[in-house]
Amino acid sequence: MTDNFFLDQQVIQFFYEKMNSGVIFINAQGNIQYINRQCEKITNVKLEEALGQKYSDVFAHLPADEWYTLITLETGKEFKNIQHIHNGMYLVTDTSLLKNGNKIIGAVGIIKDVSEIRNMEKKLEKTEREKEKLAIISQMAAGMAHEIKNPLTAVRGFAQLLKHKYCDNDTLAKYAKIIMDEVDQATRVITDFLQLARPKEPELMKQSIHSLIEEIIAIVEPRASYENIVVKYKTQKDLPDCTFDRNQIKQVLLNLCKNATEAMPEGGVLTIKTGYLQGKNEIYIDILDTGCGIPHKCMENLGVPFYTTKANGTGLGLSISYSIIHAHRGRIEVYSKEGVGTRFHVCLPCESS
Repeated sequence: MTDNFFLDQQVIQFFYEKMNSGVIFINAQGNIQYINRQCEKITNVKLEEALGQKYSDVFAHLPADEWYTLITLETGKEFKNIQHIHNGMYLVTDTSLLKNGNKIIGAVGIIKDVSEIRNMEKKLEKTEREKEKLAIISQMAAGMAHEIKNPLTAVRGFAQLLKHKYCDNDTLAKYAKIIMDEVDQATRVITDFLQLARPKEPELMKQSIHSLIEEIIAIVEPRASYENIVVKYKTQKDLPDCTFDRNQIKQVLLNLCKNATEAMPEGGVLTIKTGYLQGKNEIYIDILDTGCGIPHKCMENLGVPFYTTKANGTGLGLSISYSIIHAHRGRIEVYSKEGVGTRFHVCLPCESS
């Protein structure tokens, strides 16, 4: 005699519509009694196709060691937190026996898709590894920085002296200028790296973000106009004051604006937008461009020290910006589409009233 069990319609509706995990019920003969919507998505098997069919037939495409629900029924061994990969998804499976008194009438399998959590964990692990590398390098760099800067200063000084002393020699003057420019670039890299490795604590002060944006625009607009870029500023009325270090946030916004203008070599529109997120008690500053956009494969590396897509970039500007915003207990979110443009969304917390 076939041992079937029946589920109340309300229970079925709950399992099918509400549960974020996949659910499979099989009876004592290994026939599928029910699978829910999430299970359909995970396994790509429809309920109407599977109902009443043998588990081993419906899921014949699975490796034998992934027949967890059937194995539970056949062996009485229940599985907990079994992690496996199926169709590129990270899955976690639990199984239980279904009993009527001492009699086994079936088994249930619950499958969770934890891909998003797993990918987030991998990103966090990658970030931690980068931090560890940076900590090691910063220890070395801090000890070497002054030793490197001193000879660089001497080299630049003598190059400058040669440039002025032999100003009538165009070739020598040209080479001297190249030396000075390269020394300046090396000095900037060292300075930026030290700032990233040993960040300065922000000097927080409650003030208007609006006045800072006006200062930023006064700096950015002349160069942008020269490069055929229109600068627009949109702000929300009655924007509350925010607590931040003016010089540090200025550095972040100037760096983001610089990146935005460099992404529009043929001209375009640079928009700075500010507003207040009441639910989160945050001020936001959006830096939007109509440039080339950021390739999807590069997005996850944004902010990683020394990672850059620019021919002459150091990969430290964004790293420093992320570090500064983190020190302010804020966050930076990036949205980009190739050929359309990029938006950097900077959020800073306001003081609680």
